[in-house]
Amino acid sequence: MKTKLLVLVTMSALLVLLTGIGCAKPAPSPTPAAGPEFEWKFQCAYPVSDCAYYVTSVESAELIEAGSRGRIEVKAFPEGELVASDQMIDAIMSGAVEGGVMMPAEMAGILPAALTLQLPTSAETIDELMELCYDYGLMDLLRPAFAEHNLYLMSRPYCGILTFQSTFPVHHLTDFKGKKIWANNTLVDGFKHFGAVPTFVPGFDMYTALKLGTLDGLSWTVGELEYAKFKEVVKYNLDLVLALAGDMVVINLDAWNALGPDLQKQVQDYYDSHLKKLGEHYAYYDMTSLAAAKEYGVVWTTLPDDEGKEFFSVQRRFWDQLATKSSLAAKAVEICWDFVKAKGRA
Repeated sequence: MKTKLLVLVTMSALLVLLTGIGCAKPAPSPTPAAGPEFEWKFQCAYPVSDCAYYVTSVESAELIEAGSRGRIEVKAFPEGELVASDQMIDAIMSGAVEGGVMMPAEMAGILPAALTLQLPTSAETIDELMELCYDYGLMDLLRPAFAEHNLYLMSRPYCGILTFQSTFPVHHLTDFKGKKIWANNTLVDGFKHFGAVPTFVPGFDMYTALKLGTLDGLSWTVGELEYAKFKEVVKYNLDLVLALAGDMVVINLDAWNALGPDLQKQVQDYYDSHLKKLGEHYAYYDMTSLAAAKEYGVVWTTLPDDEGKEFFSVQRRFWDQLATKSSLAAKAVEICWDFVKAKGRA
């Protein structure tokens, strides 16, 4: 189950360059309206230095505006400018903020099934992610459940590759023992199994936490090695793709319903037609960041093949645990199992 990082990311980025960023022909940009009828505040759960802000959040805001033909004005904000990241779900549900980008872990307490949008060892590429979410029906299953919490699940875009980046080398699973680490809900139990100590970091200020020694390592997207300057505070990067980052685009349901069905369809269709292009743009940041981090001196480490398999075997236990949380979670996990079985990776 071991996926080599540079190979995977380079292939994705080469696809971007060879296809002019995106294989499917995007929908044409609609003709702008005279002025906006709706004004949305759109916050990212991550700081301004994070690729999830200036790729996923800013570009999602631009896509919504373009798809609306100027009828919606969307202003993107980084983490903390409107509300703290741990308050975003409540703010969007209440309508204090109309939408945003965040990880599924923010929904774990009220809708555990949302975590299936980021299960480790499920989708491994941009195309696989789109296949799992749309062709296998994961988005269709989850959207009504989000609506029960006054949320519209607009999209689950590709948001980079998660690796383990650290101030200490990882050559064996025993190297995690006693180390202070941060990982999202779908990965943290696996790290705990091997002796790591989960550590909370307010505001996702990972750079400072690593610099001060509050953290010894973290599971994070590779783009931040360069663009958030993690390369300055980590010394090692484990050459193992842990998962595809699982950020989701959510909109306050009242704000979404106020658009009416015609504008909803227009915006959603336009966004979906650019979804692969958005992911491939992120993959380009992954590739350039990995190259820059290596040049800077970050050292790549590996696990023995048998230990890599053991690591992912332990991570798969989370699937079974998640399926017990609710009938919806069980159905969502079943979709993920059907997907990996079809890929020959069960």
